[in-house]
Amino acid sequence: MVSFSCLILCKEEDMEMKSESVVRNIDSVGRIVLPRDIRERLHLNMENSAVEIYTEEDKIILKKYVPGCMFCQNTDGVVEYKGAHICKKCLVMMLGRVNA
Repeated sequence: MVSFSCLILCKEEDMEMKSESVVRNIDSVGRIVLPRDIRERLHLNMENSAVEIYTEEDKIILKKYVPGCMFCQNTDGVVEYKGAHICKKCLVMMLGRVNA
């Protein structure tokens, strides 16, 4: 069993990095369990919650996944419509063109 000792989580709302020293074992298929308090703090309690995984030198970085607009990649004010993520700005632009 492999252990790692550095877990860095990022809250998307304010992009403030918060370092915590947490040791978790990795099971035989590569899974780890995030501590409940971290999942609750980042609102990762739903089954469909997702995280982005990055590596930086010898660090594993987990970031709460926030889908971006399918047109401009903006993550502010994104709504989901029939599986597509569209920001309010692009939605207003599209509606303006339809009504013109």
